[in-house]
Amino acid sequence: MRDPFPRPPTQPSPDDTRAHRPTGSRGGGLARRSGLAATALLAFALVATIVGTDPRPAAAATAVPAGDVARPDVVATASVAMAAAAEKADLAAPAGYRVSGTITAAAGPVAGAVVTACPVSMAPQGGVPVECKGASTSASGAYSVTGLAPGAYVIRAAPPATAGSTAAAGYRGGSGYVASRAEAATLAVSADAAGIDLALPAGKSIAGKVTGAGGRPSWNTYVEACAADAPAGVACTGSYATTDGSFVIGGLGSGAFTLGFQAPSSGLASGYVGADGLTPLRSAARDIAAGTEGIAVTLPQGRSLAGSVSLEGAGPAGVNQVLVQACADESCVLGPSAWTVGGGTFQVGGLLPGTYTVSFSLPRTATHVSGFLGDGGYTPTRAAAMRLVIAGADVVGADAVLPRAAASLAGTASGGGSGLPLGVIVACGAGGTCLWTRTAADGSYTLALPSAGPWTVGLRAPGLYGAGLPGAYTAGVIVPSASPAMDGYLGGAGFTPLASGARAVVVGSPDRTRPQIVSRAPTAGAAGVSRTARVVVRFSEPVTGVSSRSFTLRDAATKKAVAATVVYDASSRTATLRPKTALPGGRSILVTLAGTIADLSGNRLPTATWAFTTKR
Repeated sequence: MRDPFPRPPTQPSPDDTRAHRPTGSRGGGLARRSGLAATALLAFALVATIVGTDPRPAAAATAVPAGDVARPDVVATASVAMAAAAEKADLAAPAGYRVSGTITAAAGPVAGAVVTACPVSMAPQGGVPVECKGASTSASGAYSVTGLAPGAYVIRAAPPATAGSTAAAGYRGGSGYVASRAEAATLAVSADAAGIDLALPAGKSIAGKVTGAGGRPSWNTYVEACAADAPAGVACTGSYATTDGSFVIGGLGSGAFTLGFQAPSSGLASGYVGADGLTPLRSAARDIAAGTEGIAVTLPQGRSLAGSVSLEGAGPAGVNQVLVQACADESCVLGPSAWTVGGGTFQVGGLLPGTYTVSFSLPRTATHVSGFLGDGGYTPTRAAAMRLVIAGADVVGADAVLPRAAASLAGTASGGGSGLPLGVIVACGAGGTCLWTRTAADGSYTLALPSAGPWTVGLRAPGLYGAGLPGAYTAGVIVPSASPAMDGYLGGAGFTPLASGARAVVVGSPDRTRPQIVSRAPTAGAAGVSRTARVVVRFSEPVTGVSSRSFTLRDAATKKAVAATVVYDASSRTATLRPKTALPGGRSILVTLAGTIADLSGNRLPTATWAFTTKR
């Protein structure tokens, strides 16, 4: 499962092969996939209270024209003025099953390999993302993966990705080792299973050199190879470039891989090797066969995205330690990120040209919710997020005010009869929106919600690290830290390991009331209106999606659009449209508010159109 809790940039994150990948303050987040490091620090910062969202691909959206991006033509805040409702939801997980065995190679036992048990289907269940379980091998090559719920799994072993690794990563097949997931055997787990051994053949490597501007070596760049046939976020291994920019990724099985680069905090862009250079999209990466050498990659200077983040009701002061991430693709495998500092300001660097969604993830909080940069400033879902075009210039003014929670879930998670510290509580609602939080030392938790729901609530056992990034969900791995508890869901009678047994939780009364316009000026049919007049509309409740695209003016006769700036003030629930030039005299002007404007529960505003006439 994606890691809801990446650490601030000063704390490195491991990968599948125990190497520590960089998470620089200006770039960072190449995959951030799962790992195992017994001595590593636990990550406590909440990454995706709501931003680990959209386990399914987001709805298609029109890209924002490049000319609208340098400073979006929207100044907005978002607010939730309603009192927060609360729901108690306890989850008591039983102990799961255990799969154990030994990993060997021609030279003997393989120590330090990561062994994972992944569900055959990695598709979200009941909207809640699924995950793998894992463990590392001892000096004797022995492993034991615990906490498995009943189901069908594939078993994979990945030796350390050192240059001299003599063993190949791969899967348990029907009669021994296989290189690809498509050939892996299915292991049906309904009880403990011992003797699940795997002998690994000799490994291959991918090698090359990475440079920056002027051909200077880009040393300390993290280079990652991911099996091309595996789900994004799974089956990845990597290493750092040395002082001369050279890199070698060993321990690879046969087959094709995508190759990704994450530069340190130098302003160089991060991305994947594509057909025509570096690309921010894993889907556009070209396949590279294991055993390939002499790969030469030049990282261009990346563009940056800057703005600020504050909390509703907290005054003008910004909030620090909010993770801001720019995601270029639906799976968000590559997402340069930065933490807010200096009064809530941030700057995400290392961005290649492309279209991004921007997420804002709060630290653990029960009072405010995280979300995305929308056309009106803030939106709670990735599907409604602004598609921000990064082209030839840096982007500034990506500001957001994160709203108060409208509701919350609270309770205690336990496993095997005791509290479950640092477990992950997942709540997934309509449209694939998922929210996350960690349990406290005694297993208690509070999860802030942007609406009453309904929500499907899942429990993920504690792990040293999780996988992936916020923005959208990509299946990956969480390695349990010794907890035997299985993952599951809040069902009608408490915990259930099956998504089919999960119940929909509605916190308080569900909101099914559509927002309305309670006042407007100029009014419909008004005559003699000043050619410099503003159009002001007040809504019945807080809304999102107010922008120069959803709140528009047109000449009624010519249908020509009037260029304008739109400002939404959440405290008064008022939207103001300011024409950039004087309106034509003696003309009928049409005002339109689109049905894409909605309240925080997703209820859409009825589309509204009216006209007024200007002075001659």
